[in-house]
Amino acid sequence: MLVDPVEAARNRALVEVQPVAILRSTLNAPGSAGFERAFGYSFEAENGIAQEAEGEMKNIDGTEVMVMRGSYRYTGDDGETVEVEWTADENGFHPTSSKLPKNVEIPYAEQREAVEAQLRFCCLHFLLFNISINQKENLKQVRS
Repeated sequence: MLVDPVEAARNRALVEVQPVAILRSTLNAPGSAGFERAFGYSFEAENGIAQEAEGEMKNIDGTEVMVMRGSYRYTGDDGETVEVEWTADENGFHPTSSKLPKNVEIPYAEQREAVEAQLRFCCLHFLLFNISINQKENLKQVRS
């Protein structure tokens, strides 16, 4: 069944929005007692949505970065509760949940080898390209 996106948007606009009560809420703002270089917050709403996070400044290789961890929960369109735990640091954002897609194993050795060869090829060319760019920059500096 095809759904007309314009009609769907009109129908959503007709839905009456009701406020959602917050059941629990905490905030430890940066700079407050015990949180000079950190923060923390959490909330839970009557509709089952909940979120919490905490973070602190850390010196990593001479650079100040905010390292954080937290979680959130909500009810999906299928009625199932979705829970996600996450960390965020100098290496990026890392969510975990049973609801997130999983990597699919490549079933045949020949396919695995071909994919690995393609990845090696891309990595090699990426490195060579960057070396070439750096050499050009170094030559410009030497000539100046």
